[in-house]
Amino acid sequence: MTGFTIEGELIFNILDKLRKDGVVPVVEAVTAAGGFYSTSMSAFDDYSITSGRLVTGTNPQSGHSTAERIVRLFDNGMRP
Repeated sequence: MTGFTIEGELIFNILDKLRKDGVVPVVEAVTAAGGFYSTSMSAFDDYSITSGRLVTGTNPQSGHSTAERIVRLFDNGMRP
């Protein structure tokens, strides 16, 4: 799963629109469901994580590192 941070939603000026439309920001939805939302120090940093078979990146800058993590999982015998 991936989604904007609150910082990213503010930078792109969409947080108010989301709230007006009744959309819960991803970070709030994940936290409310008991999940852990991990993020980089800056909204535009390359940041990806692996948790079991789940691999995710936070933004377009994370495409390469996310792909590397997926390849590593397959190289280590992990299958979907």
